[in-house]
Amino acid sequence: MHESAMHGGSLRICIATERRYLSQAQPAGLERALVAQGHLVTMLVVDDVHLDLDDPSFVDRFDVVVGRGRSPALLCLLSWSEQRGVRTVNTAAAISRVLHKDVMGAVMAAAGLPVPRTWLMPLANIGELSELMFPLVLKPATGDNGRDVHLLHSADAVAGLTWPESHALLQRFVRSDGDDLKLYVAGSAVWAVRKRSQLCPVDVTQLPRLVPVTPALAEIARRCAELFELELFGVDCLLTDNGPVVIEVNDFPNYTAVRAGSAVLASYVTRQVKGRNNHAHGRHHVPSPAVAAQPDRARSVATAS
Repeated sequence: MHESAMHGGSLRICIATERRYLSQAQPAGLERALVAQGHLVTMLVVDDVHLDLDDPSFVDRFDVVVGRGRSPALLCLLSWSEQRGVRTVNTAAAISRVLHKDVMGAVMAAAGLPVPRTWLMPLANIGELSELMFPLVLKPATGDNGRDVHLLHSADAVAGLTWPESHALLQRFVRSDGDDLKLYVAGSAVWAVRKRSQLCPVDVTQLPRLVPVTPALAEIARRCAELFELELFGVDCLLTDNGPVVIEVNDFPNYTAVRAGSAVLASYVTRQVKGRNNHAHGRHHVPSPAVAAQPDRARSVATAS
């Protein structure tokens, strides 16, 4: 745990994260932006922390706790903070809603969002699926950061594969132009970024790039915010001839290729402290999307608060 420099009139902000994220763009970018705004920032690596749940002074000293991660220790810290009346971004409940991709997919399908056909089964049972269903994308139900994702062209492809979970999540492969489309959301701001799919050959010349946020994409962002009550999140999509298809939702992503992303995140976090609208006390509401933005600007899905 370390604290960044403080200036006068600063907020006391805790960024709680897991060690595996320290080398990534976030939450380091958020920390730098908050410090630049003059706030006192404590970067807390939950892998190392000893939480004494009988000593509330640990969380009471913070105005807000921002979490990146999904470990039991991080979720405990967020939940504890909320019970003490400390604002959290995202809330423990919101992160928990997207921990399991199978449950997440069922929620989105029931809500009418465009999602690929999905199965959950023991890896040994994949042979029960018709050959016509292949290719399929295989992934862990609780995986993140693209871990253990495989493209299967037949059931035989799993022979000898060591699997980390009792069941496997299988999604019908969605044919696109080879790019993934990632929606990055921070409160009312939405960006769309295209980048090469990890299931396609790597093209080092094709860097992630911002693209316009269409009304359909803005509506997907709004619906996902409402369904999962997330504030900082990403939506993995694929663009097809029939429109965008939603693959999954992830809490607090890296905001890759969003140049002003960290500054927007920092401003959003500080506004929540001033507003004191703790989501633990009510549902997160995202109004209808506004007009489309230019490719290099965020699209607002509501009037900025």
